[in-house]
Amino acid sequence: VDLVLGPEEAPTLHTFTSTLGNAINLVSGERLTLEAFAGETVVAIAGIARPERFFEALKDRSIEVSEKVFPDHHRFIAQDIPPAATVLMTEKDAVKCRPFAQPNWWAVELQCELHDEFIDRLEELLRRKDGR
Repeated sequence: VDLVLGPEEAPTLHTFTSTLGNAINLVSGERLTLEAFAGETVVAIAGIARPERFFEALKDRSIEVSEKVFPDHHRFIAQDIPPAATVLMTEKDAVKCRPFAQPNWWAVELQCELHDEFIDRLEELLRRKDGR
């Protein structure tokens, strides 16, 4: 193994940081900043490992969150999600919900930033494998 990548709190050689980006409507593709949901109560769904991180990040943006947790890799069906609610979900979950999406469902982007040390090391490994 040449490189290992993990979240900042993981005991890995190289780390990345992640933040929440915009919300993308699953039906229309409209994009809104998360600030558009500030002060609003939404249903936040997450079928991921450690969903509390997603929920806390939304709350940090002053969004009132009603949490709905599903097991990691959950196979969503339409009945899993309240149809009348404004729903914020991870991009991973949105892929599974898109076939039965409602106009008030939004996928929240996850923006990851690789640290310079990782990029430098990766470029070095690629040059070495390319013979340069």
